[in-house]
Order: sequence, then C-alpha cells, then structure tokens
Amino acid sequence: MSSPPQLRPVDLRPASKLAVEAFRSWIEEGPDVASLLVLRVEGVYGHGSLGNPDARFLLAALGAARALESPDAILVDLERVDYGWGDALLMLWNVVESIEPPLHLHVVGGPRSHPALSSLLGPSAGRLLHASFEAGLAAVSALALARAREVDARDRA
Repeated sequence: MSSPPQLRPVDLRPASKLAVEAFRSWIEEGPDVASLLVLRVEGVYGHGSLGNPDARFLLAALGAARALESPDAILVDLERVDYGWGDALLMLWNVVESIEPPLHLHVVGGPRSHPALSSLLGPSAGRLLHASFEAGLAAVSALALARAREVDARDRA
C-alpha cells in the first residue's frame, strides 16, 4: 500500500517588493453604468528575469481584483514604478485576452517606466500605454462604457 501524499505549506505572500492598491469606480452616462478597476503600483520591478516574481505578483493581484469586482475595463497605474525591462509583464494581458466581450486593460507609465513599457508593448503602445493617469482614465472610461453597453445589449437579446 502506498503512503498518502505529503502536504507541504504554500507561501502565498508575494516574493515581490511592489506595493499594489486596488480601486473601483462606477461610470454613469445616461442610463448606462460601467465598472472601472484601477490598480496603483509602486516600487522597483526587477530587471529582466528578476522581474518574474513581480510579474506573477501583479498577475495574481489583477486576477483577484478582477474576480472580485467584474470590471468593464482595467487601468494599471505604473507611474510610480521603476521598470527597465522584463517581458513577463505581458502576462497581465493574459488575464483579459479571452474574455468576451473584450475586457480592455491599459497602463499608465511614469518617467521611470514609460520608455521600457513603450518598447515592451511595441506597436500596441500607442493604444494601450498612456503618459498620464488622467489620459489613461479617460480612455478606459470610454471603453468601459462601450463594453457595458455591449454586455447589456447581449443580455437583452
């Protein structure tokens, strides 16, 4: 008879030094109401593969916040992040890429993150990357309302 499997504790505390705060906002335009999720991130993102734990932490935070809040759009504010390189950050878009109708995820870059984010996102940077929080918020607010309208139309059909 084989012995039962050994259970070992799993440490769910992040191996990242990044700090994340999550915020929700409701956007109303006439009869339409949309939910917007904002993740504000602060700290130093590890360079290259040293950033993998940071990417996994952000992915977990985004996944948990999305599951709890069911937003129509997401804005990740990286203005206060020192980010030089690390393509694992692209995992954030994996959380939303298969959702229908599309759930938009945009990012805001600051002086220590915008150039590297622009390089990481390539041709999509012009659409997904914003130089200020206000610009990012305006863009995702419009996308959130459009998605909420589409979801409502599908639900009524």
